[in-house]
Amino acid sequence: MQDLLTNAAELMLVGLGVVFVFLVLLTLVTYLLVFLCPEREASEVEAASPRSTSATPAQVAAIGVAVQRFRASAKRSAKNVAANAHKTNDNNQGDS
Repeated sequence: MQDLLTNAAELMLVGLGVVFVFLVLLTLVTYLLVFLCPEREASEVEAASPRSTSATPAQVAAIGVAVQRFRASAKRSAKNVAANAHKTNDNNQGDS
């Protein structure tokens, strides 16, 4: 019994050690990457981002139509699921 507990304690300590070493290495690699790849300056970020983020009226209308169609299809799906569940319950009650 004592030998089993000793083996369990050794295995636990080895596992904890491996996890600790992995986390230390992960932290060091993260700091190394931050050091090697510093953040871009604000002017570079602004140049890379699009200037206009406003949608045209046609885009807004298209999004509105898509949302309405999605909601309508979601309602149909919910009704079908409810109807199928009701049918399943009726079939199960008839068997008893």
